[in-house]
Amino acid sequence: YHGEPRPERPSVIEYEYDSLPCRAIPSPGIPDQARPVPVQAIQLTDIALTYEKWGSTQHSKPGDWLLSKGGECYTCDAAVFRDTYRPIRHGDREASGWFYKHAIIEAEQAVDDGWVDTLEGRSACAAGDYIVTNPGGDRYVISQDKFATLYEETP
Repeated sequence: YHGEPRPERPSVIEYEYDSLPCRAIPSPGIPDQARPVPVQAIQLTDIALTYEKWGSTQHSKPGDWLLSKGGECYTCDAAVFRDTYRPIRHGDREASGWFYKHAIIEAEQAVDDGWVDTLEGRSACAAGDYIVTNPGGDRYVISQDKFATLYEETP
């Protein structure tokens, strides 16, 4: 959203819990820019992965990326990775396999326990967790404590 007017933040984001509608209400002034935390990443050129994480089965596609950050591994859709991550540079060279998230995101704090549909599957969320939306609409869940270490408020 750099250089463009920021879209209006929705008043409520909808998700579901046991097939019942739930909601998250945006909190004014919450952090919404990724801190430059390095991640290691490799592109999954010829394989797809299926794995259990975030309370459900996750699926990647050939071309998606496998990321490792702080001892945690997960996949990221190829288009989302392209739009939200940049290579880390040392002088005039890229640090092979190291990236940082540069995107401005939107985040809402979940009011209820529930599930959020993502590009990789479904993720469980608890009241107080953040539902993060990347540019382009990809959503994921992050705990309140982890959110505070990874994101900061934009001016």
